[in-house]
Amino acid sequence: MVKGWSLQKHLTGSLSDAILVEWKYFNVCDGDNFCLFTYSVGDPRNVSGVGKGIICASVFNDGDFHSEVIKIPLEQCKLSMNKPDGKFGGSSIKQKDGVIRITGKGEKISWNLLFEGFTERYIVDGFDIPSLLYPYSWLDWILFFCDANVKGFVNIREIGRVDVRGKGYHDGNVGKWIPFIPQWQVFGYESHPDDDVDISVSLMELYNKKNTKGYLRVTVDDSLYRLGKQDYSLQNLSWTSDTKSGIRVPTKIELKANKGDLNLQIVLDMKANDSLKISMSPLLPALIITEQFGPCEIKMKLKGRTIIKNNRGMGVNEYTARKYL
Repeated sequence: MVKGWSLQKHLTGSLSDAILVEWKYFNVCDGDNFCLFTYSVGDPRNVSGVGKGIICASVFNDGDFHSEVIKIPLEQCKLSMNKPDGKFGGSSIKQKDGVIRITGKGEKISWNLLFEGFTERYIVDGFDIPSLLYPYSWLDWILFFCDANVKGFVNIREIGRVDVRGKGYHDGNVGKWIPFIPQWQVFGYESHPDDDVDISVSLMELYNKKNTKGYLRVTVDDSLYRLGKQDYSLQNLSWTSDTKSGIRVPTKIELKANKGDLNLQIVLDMKANDSLKISMSPLLPALIITEQFGPCEIKMKLKGRTIIKNNRGMGVNEYTARKYL
């Protein structure tokens, strides 16, 4: 059995523990490069007898995505009881003094990255998802870093070592997953380090057919703006068929936000897309998660003044389709 700081409050001792999942997500934009890593544990009490840990790594470098899914035996997974640390076989997440180091090693990709600049901890909790399978199912979504400074390296078997220095994002969730619900979309934008104005945008939406919860966080230099679902709109404007999975994925995503003296519009044009097939629980079908990465057009006004910036920043988007394998 895997014990953990957030898993414990969700364990009920019933068969529903078999669909309990804890998930930790990290990404970083570094110029024309993009890296994402997820660490997850499914069925920590091993009710099904086939609980496991999963690490996903996806790195866009040299014009292409390089991806790997690493399965970890449950007995090699350990989660801290009092902080978001974890050990997944030879990979790990370690936090100290507001800094998180993530490491991992697969057959094709290995990494060692430091996330610095802890900003805030925001919890989107109590997302209840009634179903016939389990009447009291839910997800808690926790945002940790929204504009962390990241440094370290990634090793890709086909390319070699790639040094990383950019802006990063981290979130996590824990709960009991029900097939087909919920879906989510995570959108982010980071300005280029050489831009005159430092802009960071992080948006998380969790939704099903009847309910949507969202949180948008925007920083402009030293100013911070927190926006709820009523303050923004997120639209997928155009679509294409993913060659790997066959599902429809967004190719142009528009975010509009307006609150107080902030008026913002960002349009992301997909440069590259990667689809990951992930089985979060042994009793559930595998979920397809797509990751989009590309340049953005951005318009921003503060206190009626137009913020003019060169469009050198990059945007990322994570999207879950209503399709399982």
